[in-house]
Amino acid sequence: MFSSGILRDRITIYTPTEAQSSRGEVTITWTFLAERWAQVTQEAGPEIAGGNQQRRATTMYKIRMRTDDDVTNRCKIVWKDRNLHIASLIVPELGITDLVCYEVE
Repeated sequence: MFSSGILRDRITIYTPTEAQSSRGEVTITWTFLAERWAQVTQEAGPEIAGGNQQRRATTMYKIRMRTDDDVTNRCKIVWKDRNLHIASLIVPELGITDLVCYEVE
């Protein structure tokens, strides 16, 4: 078990909602899911290739929070005006979830 005192960062979690137009175009809107206390740690991130092989820096984050079964890798996290995309969810012990997230700059 971990101390709740380490959960000092407030994060907002959004879940995607897809809608299809009459033309078949899919639009994704983000729907508020929850606000949670968490521990956010910035980690080193790789560069990734974007369109036309343009390299972009990626900032990685590890977010530790109490487990919430509604949070999936399709959700996004907003923390201090940063939009973080979930790359993976890890459950190191019962009741705790570590989210590995990235922010493309």
